[in-house]
Amino acid sequence: MHTAQHLTRLLLCSTLATSLLPLAAHGDQLYRWSDADGNVHYSDRLDPAHLEQGYRVISRQGTTLYTIESVTEQMAESSKAPEQQAEAKQRQAQLSRDRALLRTYANEAEINDARARKLSHLESLLGATEHAMRRLEERLHELSRKAGDYERTGKRAPEGLRQELAQTQDKLEHYQQTLAEQQDNRLSIQQQFDADLQRYREITAALPQPLTIRP
Repeated sequence: MHTAQHLTRLLLCSTLATSLLPLAAHGDQLYRWSDADGNVHYSDRLDPAHLEQGYRVISRQGTTLYTIESVTEQMAESSKAPEQQAEAKQRQAQLSRDRALLRTYANEAEINDARARKLSHLESLLGATEHAMRRLEERLHELSRKAGDYERTGKRAPEGLRQELAQTQDKLEHYQQTLAEQQDNRLSIQQQFDADLQRYREITAALPQPLTIRP
């Protein structure tokens, strides 16, 4: 937006600066321009009123020497620049990821081995979390039973029992959240390795194959 406004200001300043006199081409040059109705005109002078529509400077033989785009065209071109820059950054980022992939793995088997190692480690963490949750669930059940015994006799459970019950419940909720995160991480790892393997196949398929010489 800033670039487009800058171009517009420059063009308006140019128009104001030349508004008193029409533009005159060199003796061997002509202006080719179109009016608002699309009619094409040739002249050795260009009225500043037509600057916004753009024009060409041509030789007497009809060769285009250079072109001044209309304000609309210049603004459209300037608006493309951020998009083109973003696309270039995306291509560069993909190229960097591809290079890293080729440096990290020599073949598909290494990708599968790395996946297996990472998932095996994560499965160990999941097992430890599930074991801790079972222990907490057992303890929570026992504490709840004791608190219920007090309530059935019309007594209030001791402060220490109530605090341990609340703390155990908090720990169990924490481990439940940890388990959900670990499960999400496992799915993410599987998806990432699937994508890496697919991309590795695409890259290596496009690379030149070594020449095999048979005896």
